[in-house]
Amino acid sequence: MRIAEPQCRRLTAILRQRFGQNARIWLFGSRVDDHRRGGDVDIYVEAEQVPAGGWVKAKLEAGTALESIFDGATVDLLVRFPGDLEQPMHRIAKQTGVPL
Repeated sequence: MRIAEPQCRRLTAILRQRFGQNARIWLFGSRVDDHRRGGDVDIYVEAEQVPAGGWVKAKLEAGTALESIFDGATVDLLVRFPGDLEQPMHRIAKQTGVPL
C-alpha cells in the first residue's frame, strides 16, 4: 500500500468526521500496488449517514481536505450513501481495495 501511516490516519479521520464514525473506507486502484509509481489516490467510502449540510458539500470538502494530505495529488472519492444502490464500481473497489 503506497500511503504512509500518518496519511492513512488523517484520511480516515477526515472521512469519518464527514460521513460518520462507522463509515467503512477502502483504498483501491494503483495505490494498493507497492510496485507501481505515481497515480491518483482512489478512495471508496460507505457512509454511515448523509451529512447534515448535504452530500455534495461533504464530498467536495472531503476531497479538498484529502488532496492537501497527498501534496496536491488527485483524489478520486467514491461515496455510497445509505439507501444508494450498490453499483459495479462499488463492488470492484471493495474486492480489489484495502480496508483502512
